[in-house]
Amino acid sequence: MIFQNIFVPEKIGSYYLFPKRIIGFDINKTHVYATQLLLKGRTITLEKTIEIPLEAGNTNNYDERASKAIATALEQVDKYDAIHTALSSSVAIFKELRLPFSDPNKIQMVIEFEVEPLLPFSVNDAVVDFIITKHLPEEKASEVLVAAVQKQHIVHHLQLFAQAGVNPDVVTLDLFALYGAFKLIPSYADLPGGTVLVDVGSYTTGIAYIQNGQLRLIRSISKGLLSQAKAVSQALNIPVGDAMERLIRFGLEKTADPAYLQAATSAFTDFWQDVSFTITSFTAQTEQQPVSHVLLLGNGSEIKGLSSFVSNMLGIVCEPFQIHKLLQNSSLGFTTKNGITPGSVISFCIALPTPTTNNFNLRRKEFSIGTDRAILLKQLIAAISLTVLILVLLLQHDFFQTRKLNKATQQAEEEVIETLKKEFKQIPRDETNLDAVVARARAEVQREEKLWFSFANPGRTSFLQYLLELTTIINKEELGFSIDKLIITENTITMDAHVKDHAALATLENELKKSKLFAPVGSVQTIDFSMKLRVK
Repeated sequence: MIFQNIFVPEKIGSYYLFPKRIIGFDINKTHVYATQLLLKGRTITLEKTIEIPLEAGNTNNYDERASKAIATALEQVDKYDAIHTALSSSVAIFKELRLPFSDPNKIQMVIEFEVEPLLPFSVNDAVVDFIITKHLPEEKASEVLVAAVQKQHIVHHLQLFAQAGVNPDVVTLDLFALYGAFKLIPSYADLPGGTVLVDVGSYTTGIAYIQNGQLRLIRSISKGLLSQAKAVSQALNIPVGDAMERLIRFGLEKTADPAYLQAATSAFTDFWQDVSFTITSFTAQTEQQPVSHVLLLGNGSEIKGLSSFVSNMLGIVCEPFQIHKLLQNSSLGFTTKNGITPGSVISFCIALPTPTTNNFNLRRKEFSIGTDRAILLKQLIAAISLTVLILVLLLQHDFFQTRKLNKATQQAEEEVIETLKKEFKQIPRDETNLDAVVARARAEVQREEKLWFSFANPGRTSFLQYLLELTTIINKEELGFSIDKLIITENTITMDAHVKDHAALATLENELKKSKLFAPVGSVQTIDFSMKLRVK
């Protein structure tokens, strides 16, 4: 992974260049859910879903119990690259805005100023981020849903992970994550009119209103499955635990206990009247467009007969949120090794990167983990390392090239020395120094040049004329003359020769003395002689 996010991005479009494993955490009052996803190429694989119940305790030791459950979940996952988690939408303030541009960077620059007058607390005490819910290309504008969360909630949430020894990379909101997955399911994203997502938890219920595929409003009510169990408990005068067990076991289906069914029906009626009131307020704020679908999820959605009960009560089509529609859509690149429980849906959505929520992260301001700075540092280290590597390779290349050149030079010198020795016999055979050999050869050439240039001088007799003169004055047949060697220098001609007798030798000397071109230097005494003549 050395090049990931250093010189190349981790992905291009929807294609992941490097495998990436993400763990998504959903933490509530009773359970910690973790989902493990592997992103590789164009495929997203659901590898694991983990459900860790919190140990029994009270609100005073909740943080300790939650951190312990997080640590237990982390022991069961594989080596990961990132941790994503989410805050409950109940701690956030949501505002819908229309802005005259759609560039996320420009929106980020102005979003705090736009939302500040709308918040019940100082923007300096909060972290603000947004998702783009609708692009308006003809107006070059966009509609965004802004979320503002007070810093104290983020601090508390991060402390849960810090106690477990980890530091999440992304902090999002549960209903934003759910909406991102909702948009990827074609049969949901194309639903006309209003659609309401209802996440029924143990203590709170999150409600998201989506209009023609656009997330418009989010509300949370401080009631959940536990509040309905308490209502049944009071009606039947039984412990809350027993009431919860009956709700999970029998739900709203007919049983042999009419008192229970009446208590359960009354409890769910009161609860869904509150939900209905919230839905009505949604439609009042959004052009009075009626809601056509209610999608249930969370632990409360598993109550038997709940969907038909809500459909009859609200007069709206109600069904469980079917995340398997996303997992079974091969065109979206999803595969799964295991199924997913209703309780793990939110943790799956939190782990899943989607185009809608990919840039949303509450780890801003002092909560930023310095990803850009870390990448810059990695890039600097990598650049220095590559520079050093290139220099080492260049030095190594230079060394081998120099070595090769030296070898070629030495071979060429040897060839030159051998060639000069063949051409110039005066060079000693044991001489191996190129400079000395070249100097000797140059001296010999200069001597020859001097000789030949001296005879080629227009101001003196031609060399051929000297030879002709010798041929004319010497009668070879009469004298018995034969020449063994003739050495010509600039001023002399030396002959190693032979005559038949001393009389012939005397005749030769007399003839040479008569010549106008030669002047004998000394006399010879033997018929085998070496005679030096000075040329005039």
